[in-house]
Amino acid sequence: MEARKTEMDAALFPDKIKAYVLGAETMDFSRSPRAKTYFIDRDEGYFLKIAPRDALAHEAAMMTYFFNKNMTARVCDYISDGDTDYLVMERVKGHNCLWEEYVNAPEKLSAVLGESVRRLHDLDHDDCPKKGINSFIVPLAHKKYQSNDIDVWLLEYSDYKTPEDAYRFLCEHEHELVEDVCLHGDPSLPNILLENFTLSGFIDFDGAGIGDRHFDLLWVVWSLSFTLKTNGFKDRFLDAYGRDKFDVNRYNLCIALRAFTFTESWRLRGKLYESSI
Repeated sequence: MEARKTEMDAALFPDKIKAYVLGAETMDFSRSPRAKTYFIDRDEGYFLKIAPRDALAHEAAMMTYFFNKNMTARVCDYISDGDTDYLVMERVKGHNCLWEEYVNAPEKLSAVLGESVRRLHDLDHDDCPKKGINSFIVPLAHKKYQSNDIDVWLLEYSDYKTPEDAYRFLCEHEHELVEDVCLHGDPSLPNILLENFTLSGFIDFDGAGIGDRHFDLLWVVWSLSFTLKTNGFKDRFLDAYGRDKFDVNRYNLCIALRAFTFTESWRLRGKLYESSI
């Protein structure tokens, strides 16, 4: 979705947020039904996210965590006012990986993506404030499959022939999942920013927390395939990431888990971390 210039009435916002919006040009960058996102053209640039109350608390906490790891920009303000959350962030410099210059060099882009995600995954995550992605997603997958309430579109990007094949694999291999990294949660091409093919930072951390690294890997592979209209750069990405950390069973397991839970896990994201907040 392209950004659109928009007029924002500063009087509608809490005082802290009003100070950013008042007198500034704004652009609507929203691409998700879960939140509205605006660029505020002031100073070096800010982004403002607006969502229902408490919906942005986790993202604010994880963005602050990754800012302290030099992986993203600073959170300027996060407030809940009435029924609404407001999150103001500094702009991460550069362009996201959908920029034409990057997409037109897919071999180089795939390598940079592999190196960037590996850099994030290699961070010391002992102090990560959010845990439990695996323990949330596995029982949810069983529940969704058994109630025949599933979203299987992601299986098109796997070797599974049917949902039954994927569920059989899940039952046989779910014990192999590990919580070995602090995940980004959605490292698709729009959420990774580069300057001259060098990582500037990540954005959109509402799915972040401790879990199995292959959840992140599958989203990069999917996003590359979807954007480039080919799966031909999967190996380049994984080679750059490091085959030493890639396990095909865990990768296929994460595909099955996400295929069964994609819609529901977004809708119930707030419940994912209740025990660790």
